[in-house]
Formats: sequence, C-alpha cells, structure tokens
Amino acid sequence: LGRDEVTRTNRGAEGISSRVKFLLLAWAGMPKTSFRKNSDSPPLQVSGKQREIKLPYALLPGFIPINLNSRLPAKLEKDGSILVQVRPGRWQIELTARHPEQLSDISLNINNPDWPASEIWSFDAQTYQRLVEISQVIPIDPSQSNVPGQWQQLPAFLVKQGDNMHFSVIRRGDPEPEPNNLSITRHLWLDFAGTGYTIKDIINGKITHGWRLDSLPETQLGHVDLNGQTQLITRLPNSETEGVELRKGRLQLTADSRLTHSISEFSAVGWQEKFNHVKAFVHLPPGWHLLAVSGVDNVPNSWISR
Repeated sequence: LGRDEVTRTNRGAEGISSRVKFLLLAWAGMPKTSFRKNSDSPPLQVSGKQREIKLPYALLPGFIPINLNSRLPAKLEKDGSILVQVRPGRWQIELTARHPEQLSDISLNINNPDWPASEIWSFDAQTYQRLVEISQVIPIDPSQSNVPGQWQQLPAFLVKQGDNMHFSVIRRGDPEPEPNNLSITRHLWLDFAGTGYTIKDIINGKITHGWRLDSLPETQLGHVDLNGQTQLITRLPNSETEGVELRKGRLQLTADSRLTHSISEFSAVGWQEKFNHVKAFVHLPPGWHLLAVSGVDNVPNSWISR
C-alpha cells in the first residue's frame, strides 16, 4: 500500500537534454503491484538537423510498458530504449510502465562510459499511505542541483551508475489520519407545487479516510460526477443510503439529487460527512417568499431579516 514518486534528471549528448520521472503505485485491495512512469519532461532540447536517435535506458529491466506518448515519431525497442525521429525544438516524451511485483529497490543498472556517471533522483513520499526510509544513495540539496522547479521541494538523491535506491517500509497506512477537509456549496430549487427540492451539490477538498461518501436516507441521488467522470451510485448491504466510492485524496464532486421528505426542515449538508464550510442557495419559484430561516449564520433575503 503506497504511492511514491521518484524523478530522474540527466543530460545526454547530441544537443539533447532529458528529464525522466518515475511514478510508483500500489493500491490496497489489489495484488501487490508497483508502477513506474517515465516522462522526458520539458525541455527535450534538440538542435541540428533532423535525424533518428536512440534514448537508452528509458525502460528499466522488469518493467512492462503501458503507454508511450510523444509528439515526435517514437518507438519503444525491445532493449528498453526509445527510438525517436527528432527535429530542432523542445519536446516531451512520456513512457508509462508498471512492474508486476512490489518493489523495495530501484537500481540504476548501467555501466556505460557514454552515459552520465550519475543522475539525480527525487522522492515524493505519500505518508498517508506508507512511511518509508531511503538508504544506499547519497542525499543532496535540491536547490543546489538542476532538478526541475516543481521538484525543488522534494528530497533529492545522487544515484551513480550501479547504485541501488532501497526503500525500508516503516509503516503502512496512517493509523491517525488527519480529518477530512471538505467544503460544500448547495443549490436547492423548490418545486412549483412545493412538494420537494431539486438539489445540486458541489463538494471540494481533501479526504484522508473513509473513502466513501454516502448521502442521507431522505436524499435520492440521481447523478454524480467525480473529478470530471461520471460515477456509479451504489448502496451498501443492509443500508438504505446511496453513495459513491472515492479513490483519490483530492476530490471535486458534483451531485444532482432530489429531496421530498420535507420542504421546511432538512439537513444543511445532505451527506453523512462533516464539512468545514457550508454554503447554500435556495431558489424559489414565482409566488413563493422566504419568511424566516433558523440554524444558519446569514439569511440575507428572508422577510423577517429585512
């Protein structure tokens, strides 16, 4: 169980500089699997005439390629190198790969005098999933190296040819996760007949535990979008509530629902979750006026507050 990022930075010959980023993933409830994402982040600087070059060591031994994304014609060779038809400019190449087993080491198994003698690897720990200790490589100050700006805040390590970065797992998961940090904005449209509300909820924030968001029993969920993708609405066994499964800590959720239980008294949030910030807008049809509201901090347009 864990998610860590290791980033490689190196400079090659023939007017080309490249940066490679590794992404390791292991998900709970699945076979122990780790993934590695290699990406030649900008700049991939090419000068001179158009030609074909080979970028060696793009795919480390044991990794299985999943996707190669490049604006230049590119092909992944059997030896793990990438064959690219380059032309002058700045380019980006991304190679996504996975490893079929859980990894405790990443080795730079290279013995090539034409390749840089050392590389800089950065490590982005996800402590809410696992806590690891890195050994067998030399830590360096990222501000004194040429790592990309977005990696400056990450711990960096000097990895020489033949070196091995070892991960010692100290703890899996987080026994005391911080509370979920969520905010919700609600829009409630009252029916012309006054029989119920059509509701649109917008939920943003970070979730650290629970990994499921359930509505209250009186709420009838109709449609849920999570981070731009439609979600399957499910119901747990022996439960009358509907909800969705969450797989990422950061979420942007939009939900459409109906409430017909009561139009005069209902939950301020509509979900079985605590929110740090709640904002609601009630939209009334013609002929309806808001007399008074209790249980809220601000009621700008009620009859009594005027």
